[in-house]
Amino acid sequence: MTGSMLQIDLSDTLANSNYDTVIRNGRLYDRIGHTDVWDTTKTYEVDVVWYYDFADLPQVFRDYITSRAATRCAIRLVGDVNLTQALASFETWRRANCLEYECNEGDYTMFGFKQGDGFYNSYKPFKALAR
Repeated sequence: MTGSMLQIDLSDTLANSNYDTVIRNGRLYDRIGHTDVWDTTKTYEVDVVWYYDFADLPQVFRDYITSRAATRCAIRLVGDVNLTQALASFETWRRANCLEYECNEGDYTMFGFKQGDGFYNSYKPFKALAR
């Protein structure tokens, strides 16, 4: 699998609570400490968003992307209400498959975090996947 980093940010952990980071000039910048120089003896947990080629994605995500594109195309180009509704329901079904895949692969507990994680992150609607 090949990928490129699209976004990076420090994880929401207790250890990282003293930092507020943004990307400036291609580097991770701490707005609280006003620096982009980091202590190399320390370990930081980060959240990274990677770019992957379409062919490298799992099949359920490729199906969802294709369904979403077909729905958008039907809305903008065809204009048939019945076709748009049928494609939208199919898109919803594909999205549910993606969420099921994510839940099955993530090994989450009923508390919302993976087995072995000790830090609880409450639900944050602004961090949710655009649905």
